[in-house]
This record gives sequence, structure tokens and C-alpha cells, in this order.
Amino acid sequence: MPVQHVVLVVGDLLAFLLFGALGRASHGLEVSLGTAVGAASPFALAWLGMGLLLGTLRPERAARPLEAIKWAWLTWGGAWPVGLLLRSWILQRPIVWTFALVVLGTNLVILGLWRAAYGWLAGRQGWARAATAGRPR
Repeated sequence: MPVQHVVLVVGDLLAFLLFGALGRASHGLEVSLGTAVGAASPFALAWLGMGLLLGTLRPERAARPLEAIKWAWLTWGGAWPVGLLLRSWILQRPIVWTFALVVLGTNLVILGLWRAAYGWLAGRQGWARAATAGRPR
């Protein structure tokens, strides 16, 4: 697996870990690696599934900052309701729509910033050329 692919997917997972930690901290709950993983896992799983379906986990989908943001937001738009349903099923709780909207917005920002930074790094490292070589734009 190419290094840019590993960096992209690990960065995605770290973005969700940040989301889980921020969410727990904002409610005054214990924040540890385990609790952040628990809070983020339904959403990260939904992201990975939707990312595989849409091709967002491929480095060429994040080779340039604006392209990276576009694909992050499209993917999160599909993964968001799936993650909410997974969380609701795991916790056996209904979906609270104020929470759902905070999850939507927070992850749009976190994933957009992360993916834009990756796109910038990809351009600086020459990964953008390698990822898009031989592919139509």
C-alpha cells in the first residue's frame, strides 16, 4: 500500500478520534483513548464504508485541497446518517436531532480541514501527480 494511502486513511481515523474526544470533553465526560474510540467508532465505520463505496479513500480523491474537501463533504453527507443509526442501535437510544446536527457540522469542519491539509501536502510531496497520473480529470 502506497504511503499516501496509509497517511490518508490514518489521518481520517485520527480526525474521528479528535471528534470523539471533543464530543466527550464538551459534555464533561472522561476522555481517554478508549472512550474517544467508543464515541467515534460508529461514525468512523460509516465513513470507511461510504468512503470505500464512493472511492473517497483513494488518494486521487484528495490530491488537491478543493477536491479533497468536496469528496470529504460528499462522503460525510452519506456516512452521517449511517453513523447516527449505528450509534442509536449500539446505545439503544433514539437519535436526538440537535446532536445529529452538531455531529454533521463538527465533522464537516474536521474532515474538511484534514482533507484540505492532506491535499496541500500531497501537492508539496508530489503525491498529487502520482495519484492522478494517467487518469482523466
